[in-house]
Amino acid sequence: MRFTLRLGWTLVLCVAAFLPTTARAQATSSLTAPHVKLDELLKRATSYESRHLWQQAADVYERAIRFYPDETSLRSRWRKAEQLYSLSRRYHDISYREELLTLGRERSLDLYREILSKVKSHYVDEVDLGDLVELGYTNLRVALAQPIFVEANFREGQRDNAKRLIEEFSRKRPLNIHSLDDAVAEVRAVSDRCRMWGMNRPVSVVMEFVSAASEGLDPYSAHLTPNRLRDLYAMIDGNFVGLGIEVKGCDEGLRIVSVLADSPAEEAGLKDGDTILVVDDERLAGRSAEEAANFLQGPKGSRVRLSVRDGAGQRRDLLVARREVIVHSVTNITMLDRQSGVGYVRLVSFQKLTATELDKAIADLRQSGMRSLVLDLRGNPGGLLDVAVSVANRFIDRGTLVTTRGRAWGQSWSHRARPGKTWDFPLVILIDGDSASASEILAGAIKDHQRGTIVGTRSYGKGSVQSIFPLRTVPTGLRLTTARFYSPQGEAFEQVGVDPDRIVYRDNDQLGDQIPVPREPTLTADAQLRAAHSLLAGSLSASR
Repeated sequence: MRFTLRLGWTLVLCVAAFLPTTARAQATSSLTAPHVKLDELLKRATSYESRHLWQQAADVYERAIRFYPDETSLRSRWRKAEQLYSLSRRYHDISYREELLTLGRERSLDLYREILSKVKSHYVDEVDLGDLVELGYTNLRVALAQPIFVEANFREGQRDNAKRLIEEFSRKRPLNIHSLDDAVAEVRAVSDRCRMWGMNRPVSVVMEFVSAASEGLDPYSAHLTPNRLRDLYAMIDGNFVGLGIEVKGCDEGLRIVSVLADSPAEEAGLKDGDTILVVDDERLAGRSAEEAANFLQGPKGSRVRLSVRDGAGQRRDLLVARREVIVHSVTNITMLDRQSGVGYVRLVSFQKLTATELDKAIADLRQSGMRSLVLDLRGNPGGLLDVAVSVANRFIDRGTLVTTRGRAWGQSWSHRARPGKTWDFPLVILIDGDSASASEILAGAIKDHQRGTIVGTRSYGKGSVQSIFPLRTVPTGLRLTTARFYSPQGEAFEQVGVDPDRIVYRDNDQLGDQIPVPREPTLTADAQLRAAHSLLAGSLSASR
């Protein structure tokens, strides 16, 4: 499996897609929705909610917000689905159950204190401690209404007490929170109250407040469990142990969004769009995405048996061995048109070696006769801030590339181009609604400096920087929004994005479903790529 995670405190990140549903509901879109009926979307979301498929429900609400941004009720529904998805994900995370829920209460309170301290000192905006505690109460009430939480934390015969606690914690009461000590004392008292009503693990109460103190701030901040922190470090290095697939929950199991090149999955014959139905005799239908995905995980060298159905409805069984997978951030390096000298590169993320990989790709293309380039950022969720700046500097030799502003030391900075060797060939950048964060830094710099032409649809609109703090209390991490970033001309990206110079929709762009970027660049099947090629081929012809 692959999770698109990126790292930083010294390594600051600009990432949108940390989760299968990644806060897209924060972004609005310029698309109209003539073919998307709101009642149909709501019906679909309600169906998912009735089956506790929170990720899928959140996805549908995200699409509804994209096409109906003025329907204010959609955001609260989306937020509730995200809360429930987060709860489900935590309780299906082995490291959460075995390493965090086994902490003593006092140690978990120490963790809560450490997170509150980090939020107070480093979050991009000033935060009131009382508000953070109130967010914890909200998280706890949501959890107390869910079977996955109640069955794990209440003794048999006392599970009805969860309803009494919801009523008790729903009553308005004054919170007198002025210090970290006050906040910790309040949560200690809440856990005592829950224990009196039959909760067998008071630490689980504290952990709901821990989660709320980060996730309640914005869609990008989060407390990272040991497993998620390990995944993050692996991904920033561009490698992990697994099958080499990106998956998304669906009614029947897990839909394969992407098969990584040179991976066990590719070698076994798995394809984009295949649906995984059974894993080692475990049927996935009706399971949440995170529960189903757990069956795919395992140690290096272990094997997993999959029952898979392809897009044509043909079913087959496969045996796949898990091993280390190298994730390349620069892919699909090819000449679109040798006669006109138009090259193509897809940038799937901004990770440690991206700039080096791009240098090699450009050198190879130039040897093949490239005189202009299509740089495809569609579907790119972001990555490392300094890497985005480094890539932009390869195209722009002077001036500001991006500015960041935050409260803490080191978070406000103007990143300027350094003189040196830059590429001066004609450039078109492709973007779409899933081009986010670091992708927007690059596209925004290219646009403001008029270094190239931006083609496609409006980008995601994520204008904040997250930092990763490894925590001392327990081996977990805090992903926290610590700054916002702005284009060279001072324009904000948040909920605005980058508008293309030339708007070109892809087929079925208006249907309200996410459309994956074509695995291979094909002019005949990709309207945006055709437009980019036409611009470059035409400009080169005119210059002859």
